[in-house]
Amino acid sequence: MKKNFKALVVALFALLLLIAVPTTSRADKPRKGKPADAKTLSYTPKHVAEGHVRADGNLGEWGAAKPIHFETIISGEYEYDWTSPRDLSADLTVLYSPLYLHLLLQVKDNVVTGRHRRVKGDRVELWSGGKKKTVSQIELFATALGNGYDFEISIPLALLNARPAVVNGDIGFCALVRDWDADDDNEDEVAIATCPIHPRKSKRIKNETMGKLHFNYLEEIWKALQAQNEALVKNETTFDQAMDLTPNAIDDYVHIQQNNLAIITIADGQASIEWSWQTLPIPQNARILEVKKIKQEKKDKLQITYRIEGDNDRHQYICDDCISQ
Repeated sequence: MKKNFKALVVALFALLLLIAVPTTSRADKPRKGKPADAKTLSYTPKHVAEGHVRADGNLGEWGAAKPIHFETIISGEYEYDWTSPRDLSADLTVLYSPLYLHLLLQVKDNVVTGRHRRVKGDRVELWSGGKKKTVSQIELFATALGNGYDFEISIPLALLNARPAVVNGDIGFCALVRDWDADDDNEDEVAIATCPIHPRKSKRIKNETMGKLHFNYLEEIWKALQAQNEALVKNETTFDQAMDLTPNAIDDYVHIQQNNLAIITIADGQASIEWSWQTLPIPQNARILEVKKIKQEKKDKLQITYRIEGDNDRHQYICDDCISQ
């Protein structure tokens, strides 16, 4: 009986010891970040006048534009390679002007490292439309800080082939920030991004993986028109269509609010945006059905087909001076 009791006590003590002393298992190891952890972030940039923002280190030009914040790691290990947002996190702000897309990337990084030996160093990748872009025409200004760095980047919209999208539409976009602290031979690269991009396969990124930059310059134009004409303030858009109206232009947009017509032209050359507007001699409650260009020998015209509320008949108005030659 004593032997059995002694054996039972030893067994209980061993069991208590196993419970009290935690064992190391795979579940206890720090988790690695993976691309799927990243949220797909999108942004609606504000429009600014040309020259309002430049890549020159003056952050006061960015005004009250709100950034998007990202810090979820998609590579590297928590605890070992990344300990807090001070180790790596970023804020991205985007503005655009008639000629440029402007980006401000403010990175928090406790150890900024350059390229050496096997370490490629801290760096930033910007992706648009799934294609790698040349940097020959990009304006860049970098500011080193005690706790990270700021990047101001101005990219010609013509380089991104984004002119029509900038007027009214979206373009794919993703920012990838890489970090090497290089304080341990076993350390891995840490990366964060605005989309679930694979850091080792970033060149293979697809447009559907990216977030979106939402552009609404048509709305900006209407705000300018409304400031000039109070009658437009409460009117809602009734027709909006891209058309080929102006020779040598990249694109034209026809925008109608009730009986007010605006034509927005994206010109080539410097890719400037021009617009004009006029009041059409059609009823304000007209429902616009179709707008098309009528080719003429001397000057093209614009044909507007509409229907009046309570009347099933289709009506047409021919605008002789809507299209500038």
